[in-house]
Amino acid sequence: MDKTPIRRSKSVDLDDPFTPIPKLSRLRTPRTSREYVCPLKTTPPSDSSVTSENAPPPEISPPRKRGVEESSVTPLHQKNGPPLLKKSSMSVLADGFRSAAMLNLEGENENDLFGLSFRNEHLFGNQVHQNPQNPQNQQKERCEEILDPSKCLPTRDMEMYKKIKKLDKFYDWQQECLSDTRLLNGENCILSLPTGAGKTLIAEVLMLREAVVKKRNAILVLPYVAIVQEKISSLAPFEDAFGINIEEYASNKGRFPPIKRRNRVSVYVATIEKANMLINSLITQGQLNRIGMVVVDELHMIGDGGRGAILEQLLAKFLYKGCGQIVGMSATLPNIDDLQFALRSFVYSTNFRPVELTEFVKIGQTMHQVADDGELTPAGDLPVNNLKSTDPDGICQLLAKLIPKSSAVIFCPNKKNCENVAVLIAKTLPAHIRQAKRAESEAFLESYLTDNDEERMDSVLKKCILSGVAYHHSGLTQDERKCVEAAFMMAGRAGRAGFDTKGDCITIVKQGEEERWFREMLKSEIPRCMSSLSSMESMGSFILDIVVLKIASNLKEIMRGVQYSLYAAQESMDNIQKLVEQSLKRLEEHYFITIDETTGEITPSDLGNAVFNAGFAPDEATRLHSDLVSSLNQGVIFSSHFHLLFIITPYEQSCNINWDLFLLMYNALPQSERKLLGECGLEEKFILEAIITRVDLTAGTPRMRLYIALMLQKIWNHEPMYAVAERFGVEKGWLQTTLQSSISQAASIAKFSEKITTMWPLRKLLPELVQRLSEAAQPELLPLMTVDGIKKARAGILFKAGYKTVGMIARACPLKLVQELGTIRLAQAKSIIASAKMVLRDQVDEKMEELDVWGVATDNFSYF
Repeated sequence: MDKTPIRRSKSVDLDDPFTPIPKLSRLRTPRTSREYVCPLKTTPPSDSSVTSENAPPPEISPPRKRGVEESSVTPLHQKNGPPLLKKSSMSVLADGFRSAAMLNLEGENENDLFGLSFRNEHLFGNQVHQNPQNPQNQQKERCEEILDPSKCLPTRDMEMYKKIKKLDKFYDWQQECLSDTRLLNGENCILSLPTGAGKTLIAEVLMLREAVVKKRNAILVLPYVAIVQEKISSLAPFEDAFGINIEEYASNKGRFPPIKRRNRVSVYVATIEKANMLINSLITQGQLNRIGMVVVDELHMIGDGGRGAILEQLLAKFLYKGCGQIVGMSATLPNIDDLQFALRSFVYSTNFRPVELTEFVKIGQTMHQVADDGELTPAGDLPVNNLKSTDPDGICQLLAKLIPKSSAVIFCPNKKNCENVAVLIAKTLPAHIRQAKRAESEAFLESYLTDNDEERMDSVLKKCILSGVAYHHSGLTQDERKCVEAAFMMAGRAGRAGFDTKGDCITIVKQGEEERWFREMLKSEIPRCMSSLSSMESMGSFILDIVVLKIASNLKEIMRGVQYSLYAAQESMDNIQKLVEQSLKRLEEHYFITIDETTGEITPSDLGNAVFNAGFAPDEATRLHSDLVSSLNQGVIFSSHFHLLFIITPYEQSCNINWDLFLLMYNALPQSERKLLGECGLEEKFILEAIITRVDLTAGTPRMRLYIALMLQKIWNHEPMYAVAERFGVEKGWLQTTLQSSISQAASIAKFSEKITTMWPLRKLLPELVQRLSEAAQPELLPLMTVDGIKKARAGILFKAGYKTVGMIARACPLKLVQELGTIRLAQAKSIIASAKMVLRDQVDEKMEELDVWGVATDNFSYF
């Protein structure tokens, strides 16, 4: 590898976004992840040890100062500690590209393409504001302790964190990372470590530091709703311990803009989509400076198609207009320097694993161990599989010596296979193992079924759980999944720190073509993480966002905004400009924006504002807008809610259709609704033709949406979920997901209609539809059902017992609640009360926010 420093071939005008910018990514050479290994020593290297691999960056003229907090930030080459990355992997950003520390300082330059916008940081900075809930002497100690740059949290808070997490000490790499001055000074960072290494701890401590010490809010971005809900539970003890709020932004939870809390800061735990909406709402309100940190788990999902594009957009907007720190957590990637380039960050990486994990591959009856280079080395032969007729893969044979002393998790290729394997194991297990925890399993199931008297747990799943086995997939309802997660989640994860001394991972591969493919896959390179903004659809969505948010109003400003994306780190400037211009043309053709021919100024249309307000993608909104206009022009049928249910049916859902049932349900509709559907092209003859030809319908077609709307109508009429699923031959989990998607679609259409005056009927009708469809329960029970852990059955019991408001539940005694609800455990009762307090707190804070707007003094108000 040529170690010669890279030089500019010509000067770069940073004021002109069309000037080609040299990128190190084009000049890099392949390397292994070992180049990222972080040494555990913290002694600064001597001058004599500096080579071309870790040479300091060239001198950069001192930047302008922004405020008092600037004095703690030093140039990268003056920081203590060894470099965590070699020069080749961009810890020194060659060819004129500056370090994150310098970028933080240069943010005042409005024309700086790469400068982070720290213009508002002086409003918060590292100042420690007085918290009325804490004694002043504690605040003074915190202020004094945090002056030590080697401390991430004051001692008292760090000890409290360890107590909550039940930790004796941190790993060496965690201690080193948390004392890294670059991280503590606010530089963006990517943590690239193996699964289970403990990077989540770093994120939690940094968010606590942001909230407790700096008094600024933080956002934790997680990929899935279930993970958000799990994280909310694990972070709940932080609320009382540190005097902060942990707020959930997933599914139908979360307010935009967020509630402005009194004397408390918040950690927002959000899915990718909700985090983007949160950032948008704060930019709209001019309050983005309230966010001091954004933590992204599974950062490599930035290359995951549509959702990756949303993640890339929110990070680009925060980099461009935010004044905080970004911490990304990612698996090992071959092109992590592209992400580093895009986020203006440094990478902290190590191959540390708390528990040794050995990888095996089972081919036939031979076990092979996986070497570091991907080669398979025979490790021994298994005995003859006596259950080959029923268990051809030999799964039970592998579990024989493991169960019941330890647990295992098995990943299967599809949902049906999950169920079949679970049933096989449950039948094959010896009787004494199946009966070992039978009483505990029965008590657990009874607790689950108490709150779901109108639902039925899948009979196969119930039998498996009683035998100590469970399966988990998207076909289960949310409650079934929660039940499995509470009883089994992580029980079999190999290599759990604190539980195991070692772990084994076994992949079962069939002999022949599958074996050949698998061997090739082991030796192949890890797929690169590529930008999701490379299509006109995703780029158009990003452009529309920044235009509506008034971040950009012309081509030059749009180009500057795009420079904060991963796409800019991977593509040439000419190609970026070409895609941006094509996307602008497409947005103009579809009437989302208007472009002044003289000045080039870009402004959003009413349709563009509506698309942004609803959170739709432009391409999706085009079809939706056409359908909504057609429905309103033909008239909304008010004889029932079916027409509205058809309007809100999502386009992306599909299922197998029972055509005979379809015809029966269609003919049961009132004549007025059938006439309207006929005008939309949904006549009876089309269903009859489909019965004869047995055609397969795709997602989004009118007939598919009509069939799904018939299911929603049954749920609207309070039919149990399991009964509707059985009648239509679909999975309960799929039906529940479709219901949630319909609710989200209805809420989005209502927001869409707010910006288009001709759609006022939908703006008036849909909010009530959303509320009723969300719970499908009696109106008097709806307030109680906003509390986590309380569904229709428990809400009815509590209402009859006199708990008619959320406040009454918040003030309840846990033991009394256990008596009223019967079979729930004390821990569940405490969780319900805690959730009720959170709901009540949010309601109070919303009212306080309204009073503040009216100028009413609320300084002496307390919650309870």
